[in-house]
Amino acid sequence: MQATDEQQQIIAHDRGPALVFAVAGAGKTTTMVKRIERLVREGVFGAKHILATSFSNATVQDIRQALNHYPYCAEVRVMTLHSLGLRILKRAAQKGYRSLGRLSEEGSSSDQIFYAVLSEARRERVGYGLELDTLDRADFMDYVSTCKANLSYADLAAANLPPQALNFASQALQPENLPWYLDLYQRFERKRQELGLITFDDMLLSAWEILMRYEDIVTELRGFYQSILVDEFQDVNLVQSELLDLISYPERNYMAIGDDDQTIYEWRGASPRFILGFAERYQAKTYLISDNFRSNNEHLLLANRVIEQNKARYPKRLSPTRGFGGKMRLYFHDDQEAMASSIAKDIKLALEQGLKPSDIAILLRIYAQSAPLEIAFLNFDVDYHIVGNVPFYKRPEAQYLLDYLELARLNTKLLAYEEELSASENALLSKAFNNIYHRPRRYISRELKDELLQVSLEGLALSSVLKYAADRETGKLKDELQDFAELIFYLSESLDKPALGVMWELEKRLKYLSYLRQFSGFAETGEAKAEGALAFIRFSARFGSANDFLTAIKELQMAYEMEISQTSQTKAAAKMAANEGIIITTAFRAKGLQWPFVIVPDCNKRFYPFDNENRERHEEERRLFYVAITRTRGRLDLHSNRFLDETPFLKGIDVNKLDNNLKEIAAYLSQDPYSLSTMQLINILRESHRHYLKRYLGQWWRVSETHQQALAKRLNTLFHCLQDQDLLYALGLDETAKEPWQSFSPEQSLEDFGDLSVYLPRKDGKRGHSKTSTRERPDMTAFYRGALVKHPRFGVGKLINLEETQQAVTVEFKGGMKKLSLKYSGLEPLN
Repeated sequence: MQATDEQQQIIAHDRGPALVFAVAGAGKTTTMVKRIERLVREGVFGAKHILATSFSNATVQDIRQALNHYPYCAEVRVMTLHSLGLRILKRAAQKGYRSLGRLSEEGSSSDQIFYAVLSEARRERVGYGLELDTLDRADFMDYVSTCKANLSYADLAAANLPPQALNFASQALQPENLPWYLDLYQRFERKRQELGLITFDDMLLSAWEILMRYEDIVTELRGFYQSILVDEFQDVNLVQSELLDLISYPERNYMAIGDDDQTIYEWRGASPRFILGFAERYQAKTYLISDNFRSNNEHLLLANRVIEQNKARYPKRLSPTRGFGGKMRLYFHDDQEAMASSIAKDIKLALEQGLKPSDIAILLRIYAQSAPLEIAFLNFDVDYHIVGNVPFYKRPEAQYLLDYLELARLNTKLLAYEEELSASENALLSKAFNNIYHRPRRYISRELKDELLQVSLEGLALSSVLKYAADRETGKLKDELQDFAELIFYLSESLDKPALGVMWELEKRLKYLSYLRQFSGFAETGEAKAEGALAFIRFSARFGSANDFLTAIKELQMAYEMEISQTSQTKAAAKMAANEGIIITTAFRAKGLQWPFVIVPDCNKRFYPFDNENRERHEEERRLFYVAITRTRGRLDLHSNRFLDETPFLKGIDVNKLDNNLKEIAAYLSQDPYSLSTMQLINILRESHRHYLKRYLGQWWRVSETHQQALAKRLNTLFHCLQDQDLLYALGLDETAKEPWQSFSPEQSLEDFGDLSVYLPRKDGKRGHSKTSTRERPDMTAFYRGALVKHPRFGVGKLINLEETQQAVTVEFKGGMKKLSLKYSGLEPLN
């Protein structure tokens, strides 16, 4: 496809710093590749002196494949930022500045260090030894990765960095709920250096250190990489940003490409400040790609209305290219089960109508949301696969609760003095007990745990073993063992009772949800685990007794494990290629992807934003929601629980009305221009202006030239009549509303529209002016930034800002800015 005018400006950029804001679905990677091709073809830079990079391996692969079409670009250096870091480490090793260290498969180096550190810490009997038994490896490693991404050192003084590096590096802080993480991080780093290992994170951190220490390596790199292009720049973190800064100096033939509205990885160190501050930091020329080639007008209008509520962003709008015709709907349900059932039915119907399973994606905020959906899909026989996780009944937070029921079942058998446990039952007993004895923390040492387990394996009921152990202890440990014994005995006696009641009692005694929320290095991680456990508990309501629930889940797990064991990696890949199963994933993992049919469940405050208390993160949460709704190529279904607060990201936006409104305008635009009524023409003028369709109409509207000119003539005439009667502002219009129509035809038709004031909107739905009480406060959902409002004294204006207290607004009227009290001003929305 030929480059657009916006893309062509970027392709034509030769030298110097440049920043490209590219909206979702804008074809930014294609534009980047075309620029590289031109630079090489025209000899601006030699192919081997161009570096094209990104954080994402998938993005780098896309760039590499696109450049394969141009043989003369074969020498362009296309690599991830981690690969770049590794090259720097290898060069330093070649020069004898440091040993390279050993690097194995991604993750395995970290695992080797992690388990060595745990063993060492236990041998040294650290003060947090018992906590090591409950340590979530993934959570701790996320903490380490985030620290390194932010140049936060385990021991800054011991790093002995050069003075200039201290302008960026800092001492890592301990998490509020897990202060011992910092000590473990320091041990982790000492062990890593002792073993001579390089982790995935060290490829960047150590590379940055080398560039800060050794000027000759920096100079060498600058001579080699004379032009640098970075895709997905909104995802870079501090270490990546500073690494690129050092290499690009002083020529700054440095182009950053990305979309601040899609910065959704702040939890791992990314920040919109890097892309938003790029132009000022480097005095860069700024470009914009606003055309979206993925979604329809309906979806993009919603996306614009959502994201424009953010304050920390570059002002821009998604401009449609595909026209109208997309499907968009917001559905309301009584509960999660009803929502899941409705989604399953819709998917079943869509498949019957010809969609392939791989055409459908359900985008979650957290994986805990999948439980009711998976249940509904099992009921409706809908195949699915979860990308990046396992089914809800296989997740650790669910397995932990299940292990209590498993121990209770085995305990019941031993209490009844039945035959001895079989070898497989003893294996289950060992596995379950090892998983739960230290969660929540019970101050039971590993040595005592092994002793208790051994006695139970010899045929004595676990509840009795725990009680006997409690009798010989004192203090806190005695109480913990006594409570543990009583819990196992209670569960043994309750297996025939209703499952939901038993599961809630189990949670109550364990305070399990509170434990999951508290003992995590990241608040969101703990909350997500708690939501997963909560979903699993609620799922138990579908079964009769706790014993029935345990049996059913074990059958599901066995079926899943059998399928996995019988499916090789090759067969699994073939299954994916054959489009078997709809896709369930998170909005995080969906960035950069697209599907014909996208479903976003739980559009409620409980999930968007997920952390309601932390208002500082609400803009990031809104960006995540924006990413989710811009993944569709045709149909977007949003679902909400009617009894929970709707997401504030849709506040003031009537999704269904918006969709209907655009379909109405689409119908008007396709009709014979001479058949349109005055009111329909006013709606075209107003809505095409209000919904920012100027670029679409001028660049992408596909109707005959005769049709365009005929409609333009009538609209130009109407515009001038409204202008003459001083009604433009009252209808939400200004001078820019005529621009797209003048481009088609500057002429006017020979018709008289008469007195147009009768078409002014009124709140009661009738025509003409209406009065509003100055004491009546209007419906707040109609007020949002950019909304058109009407004041009895100042006329019609545009709402510029709504104070967080929602008591006052700033409105731009024809005569200037006014700050008004909502309670007394008589301001009302102009619908």
